[in-house]
Amino acid sequence: MKISGSKTPITRWYHNPDLQMAPWWRSLTIRVEVTDELNAVINRIVADYPLRGFDAIHLASALIVHERLPEELLFACYDHKLLQAAQMANLKTLPKAVP
Repeated sequence: MKISGSKTPITRWYHNPDLQMAPWWRSLTIRVEVTDELNAVINRIVADYPLRGFDAIHLASALIVHERLPEELLFACYDHKLLQAAQMANLKTLPKAVP
């Protein structure tokens, strides 16, 4: 499976008002190929959590990336069910709770 992306320290964006959000956000993008491995993780997630379609893909991709990255992964979303599922899967989340 291929994982690709680039890293930009978050402090660079916060301390430099000249940087635009879109380029900063794109620099954090990690692309995950759709493979049999990803599909197996998606199937497991759908069986374990009350998630649909893209939410299951989002969480499955994050879990695969989390297994392969040497640094800690921060899972960001603003969907209550997806956030709870990520926390139950032991991912560090942002935010910690969704109203």
